[in-house]
Amino acid sequence: MGNREEQIKEWLSNRDDVESFVIIDDDVNNFDELYSNLIQTSTMRRNYLTSFMKESIGLCERHIPEVVDRLNKKEKVLRKCF
Repeated sequence: MGNREEQIKEWLSNRDDVESFVIIDDDVNNFDELYSNLIQTSTMRRNYLTSFMKESIGLCERHIPEVVDRLNKKEKVLRKCF
């Protein structure tokens, strides 16, 4: 599978039309340079002790405002600097 951050950086390096992006993932340990583009979701393991509600796992409606806000802030995009 490979390193997620490296895969994303490689994909971005081959694109000229990306103005902004977010990474939606439950594992923050996969990202260093692209960390500022990350929106961390919850995992079942983390929520199991506090709540087992399905809507608290993965991408949830509560993440949407942050996703939209970050996509509108184009200055956060790392351009072919990797």
